[in-house]
Amino acid sequence: SQEYGNVFAPARYCDAEALGTVRYPITQACTEARVACPDPDNIIGTIVRYCNCETAEWRSPDTTNCTHKWISEAKSAIERGDPAEDISGLIAANLESTLAQQLYGGDIIGSVSLGTDVLKLARQQFSTMFDRNERQLKATNFTESFGSSGDHLLSPRAVSIWQELPQSDRIEHASTLMGLLEQSALLLADYSVDEQKKILYKNWGKKGFVFDAKNLLTIIF
Repeated sequence: SQEYGNVFAPARYCDAEALGTVRYPITQACTEARVACPDPDNIIGTIVRYCNCETAEWRSPDTTNCTHKWISEAKSAIERGDPAEDISGLIAANLESTLAQQLYGGDIIGSVSLGTDVLKLARQQFSTMFDRNERQLKATNFTESFGSSGDHLLSPRAVSIWQELPQSDRIEHASTLMGLLEQSALLLADYSVDEQKKILYKNWGKKGFVFDAKNLLTIIF
């Protein structure tokens, strides 16, 4: 019968294929291939690529598990209690260089998580400082680099990487990021010596990220 014919039909496979430096092995339909992310010296994680049941053709690779090693290095710096403004500057610089080469979904998720942790660290460190001018300088440097990280993560080049994430994850991480950016501006307002600057920074926290609204909507939807 046709039913038994389907059961005993020969297995179908997706052909072995190379995309850039990544090679996918011959893989049976309805299963997935798992290969290491490219550039293992700098990137950790696994790419998952599914072989379609109906067509025995490859789907697009899922690289959302790929993460640059600098993410874990920054996490270690936070755990050590390194100066928050230095960590924030390194995150911004690494995001800029990564975005110019190849950003992955894991980098976005990791960067948002780092933002939460480094902002908490900044609050802890700045609250114990007695020199108000030095504290304002550190808070200014921190917030400027923190804002640069936000610019990189919400830039047009990053949109396609955001869209590789499941929609629920996109909404969660994009919303968290916007909240963190506003909190960083409020942190600067809290530690500003000049009352006029306090007002400026608070307004910037509420209005300064409007230019990213189009990209944010594209990311979420």
